[in-house]
Parts: sequence; C-alpha cells; structure tokens
Amino acid sequence: MEYRTEAVDKLIDCYDRGISPFSVYDGNEIDRLVSDPDGQIRAWLAKALVSDFGNPDSLKYLCRLASDPESDVRVEAIDSLSEYICEDSLRVLTGALNDPDSLVRGYAAFGVSNVGKVISPSESSGALLSLECKEKDEFVLVGIYEGLYMLGSESYLDRLISLFSSDDYHIQCAVIHSLENVLSERNAEQIGSFLDETDIAEYPVAVSCAVEELRKTLTGIGR
Repeated sequence: MEYRTEAVDKLIDCYDRGISPFSVYDGNEIDRLVSDPDGQIRAWLAKALVSDFGNPDSLKYLCRLASDPESDVRVEAIDSLSEYICEDSLRVLTGALNDPDSLVRGYAAFGVSNVGKVISPSESSGALLSLECKEKDEFVLVGIYEGLYMLGSESYLDRLISLFSSDDYHIQCAVIHSLENVLSERNAEQIGSFLDETDIAEYPVAVSCAVEELRKTLTGIGR
C-alpha cells in the first residue's frame, strides 16, 4: 500500500509540474507501472505522460494503456494521446472510436480531430462521420460535433450548440467547454448570440460558472 501511495504521489507531481515520468523512473520501472495491478497508478501514469509527447517510449506506453481493461485508464491514455501528433497516435485514437465506454469514445472523437487535422483531415472526418451515423450518446456527440467543426465542417457548430438543450448538466458543461475550445474571431458572434439568449439562472451552478468563463473569454477577443 505504501509503495502504491508513493507511486501515485510521484505521478501526480509529474503531471502538476509538467515533467516526464521518465525523469523520476527508469524504463524498467515504467514497464512495471504500466502493468501494475492498481488501476489508479496506471491511470495517473497515462495522465502524466501527456507532457512527454516527444518521447517514442511514452507513445508506446500510451498505446498499451489505451487498451487497458479499465475504462478510467483508457480515458486518460486517449486524452494524452490527443497531444501526440503522429500516425501511430491517430491509428489508436481512431480505433478507440469503437470503444464500449462512451467516455472513451468522446475523448477519442476530440483526439481524432486534434491529431487528424495535421496528419490526415479527410480520413479523420470520415471516421467521425461514420461514428455519427450510429452514435446515440450525447457526450460522444459533443466530441464528434466539435471534431467535425474543427476539421472544417462549419454546420457542426449549430449542432454542437443544439446539444446544450440536453437535460443532463454534464452535457451542458461539455458543450460550453467545447465552444471554448473552438472559439475564434470567426465564430465569436454566433457563440456570443447563443450566450446572450442563455439565462444562467435556470441552470445548475457548474453550468452557470462554465458559461461565465466563456463570456469572459469572449470579452477578451473583443466581443
């Protein structure tokens, strides 16, 4: 138990400081952590590796963790892989669009667009469009719509905004965060108009706080 607590603390420190886990562990120790029976350790390793995207060994370990038996670990691995702009990362992210866990698929959808817009925009758009045809989960749809908009399909901004009508405040928050991700001078007026029509008093605190943060960001770009 003491070893596991120490390992988690070290990995959290790496993540918080933005340093590579390889700066505190050697390759053999990382190998052991990837296979550790404690899913919390594997998840924090995947999370900490986000800052190490220039290291091919980190990419290798993240690809392994992306197929971990525990969905929480896969989510962190997919989230980190979204910062690795390379063909291997895109291949794993595209495969994760078929993951049985909706949270993994949602993060994968964003990752496919973030990596794919550099590596292969048309292939990435095709993968997201194929998923859209069969996807029912709203969180995944947020990722798909954000991704397709980032890949150049302008009409998907309206579809992304439309998901704010969900009854689930988690989805409402996800929409606001996605709008912050895609916000630019080009779409500031459209997003601003949507916010002008949104009465935050009607929503949970988490949603109203997210909306206020987006409004501040809009003000910062002159809207």
